[in-house]
Amino acid sequence: MDELHPMVLALENSLKAVRTNVEDIPNGIINVQLPEEVKVDPQILGLFIHPGRSHYVVFNPLMKGLAAKGHNVTVVSYFPEKENSVPNYKDLPFENQLDLTESFNISRYTPMDYWSHWREAFELAAWGKIACKEALASKVIDQILAIHQSDPFDIVITEFFDTDCHLGVIYKMGVPFIGLSSCALMPWHTDRIATPSTPSFIASEFVGFTEKMSYYERFVSFTVTIGVKYLYRILVERSDNLMLYEKFGHGIPDVNEIALNTSLILVNQHFTLHQARPQSPNLIEIGGIHINENGKKLPSDIQKILDTAQNGVILMSWGSMVNASTMSPEIRQVFLDVFQTLNQTIIWKYETEFIPNKPKNVILKKWIQQRDILCHPNVKIFINHGGMLGTTESIYCGVPVITIPFYGDQPLNGAAMEYRGIGVKINYDEISRESIMGAIRKLLTDEVQSRADSMSKVFKDRPMQALDTAIYWTEYVIRTKGEFIRSYARHMTWFVYYSLDILIPLILLLSLILTIFIKILTVILRKLKGKGNPRPKKKTKKH
Repeated sequence: MDELHPMVLALENSLKAVRTNVEDIPNGIINVQLPEEVKVDPQILGLFIHPGRSHYVVFNPLMKGLAAKGHNVTVVSYFPEKENSVPNYKDLPFENQLDLTESFNISRYTPMDYWSHWREAFELAAWGKIACKEALASKVIDQILAIHQSDPFDIVITEFFDTDCHLGVIYKMGVPFIGLSSCALMPWHTDRIATPSTPSFIASEFVGFTEKMSYYERFVSFTVTIGVKYLYRILVERSDNLMLYEKFGHGIPDVNEIALNTSLILVNQHFTLHQARPQSPNLIEIGGIHINENGKKLPSDIQKILDTAQNGVILMSWGSMVNASTMSPEIRQVFLDVFQTLNQTIIWKYETEFIPNKPKNVILKKWIQQRDILCHPNVKIFINHGGMLGTTESIYCGVPVITIPFYGDQPLNGAAMEYRGIGVKINYDEISRESIMGAIRKLLTDEVQSRADSMSKVFKDRPMQALDTAIYWTEYVIRTKGEFIRSYARHMTWFVYYSLDILIPLILLLSLILTIFIKILTVILRKLKGKGNPRPKKKTKKH
């Protein structure tokens, strides 16, 4: 160690010299903004203009977690806290209770095909336009801009989903911003942080495939992924720009341009479910952020049912967004017929307290503590609709699933669970006694139950919990403005990004060289052939 000491001193002196002379470097050669110290009480704004409660369930833990760490947090949303025990957490709710995402009526279900992916993209665009219009017309937007003038916000945390008009509001503030996604990243969000979006093995929410696709599935994945990106540009961003011009005048840049300044995206996914994939350093996975590790105490009647179920429990819930009571009587009877033959107890989240011909082993509940029930050791199977929250909870608790998807990212989540061997996906139009019973028998096997336990362990095996990860990276952006984790590739066109401007001239040049070579070779071969086979002389007639 004594021999290394002079080397260590020399290295330290060199570093000091670099730090001393760094200011002498000419401007333009190096222009790096070094991290600043975090303000003692940074002002954080949460701006959530989408009226979906299931989305806000993902974002709320982060906002409350930041407040619990001592940051001053102001949240603009449709879901103010009923009881706020944190003094530095403040709600500024929108005046109107906008309801775009009412429960899905199953009677409107249509079988999924190629064109259903496009219909969903158009529906999202329509939702985004309404949400944007309502938000910009709200007095709350003017209020936060006024607050920013007197007590500036240091960062804005906002949702990336079906509109970007709120980015115009953030532009007026001139502060860094972080995007949150309640589901796997939408196709139109990848370009703003230059994270690879390769439809040959990365399926978007709209198609519902796994990473292992057939040729036809890759065709669908490619055309839909690329197509909805352009649809978003045409239908959503143009509309956003017009509404922002009307609100603030023409000094606002295109929202697509503003989006390129995204410092970080926190996405509610995890590689255990949605595969390992290449991604930019400013895309951080926080799948499971909404899950409370300690859980909550269950109602005594539910606790007793779970504890005394000798053959286990099957939980059936289609969440708050799918109205189970609107299924057809024929489909409902299929479930009842299957449940009647089982030894397990069935807890069914249902919107009414009565179902005709209900078997004794079926218990109806209008509301359930889903996570706390799933994590009870007696729960064997979860029949769900493939929502991200419930799917994540089932992985966390180690419970296999039967997924019956209806829209959105549900087919994607269901396919992922099936591909990993801990689930079965059954489309609504494929429901039969045979399909449901076959899925239950498969998932009750020791092999599947063991695989679900193993996946739960992998999902939980992280350097830090999802909430701590989100808080760390939020504070990182506050410290550094996020510049060091943003790729320059976000400013490149796809033509340049894929080096087509290099490849095409190279191919043309090589083609030209090859053509010339072939021409020269052809001429040489003809001459050689001519020398080797001289033409016979014509005989002249003697007179």
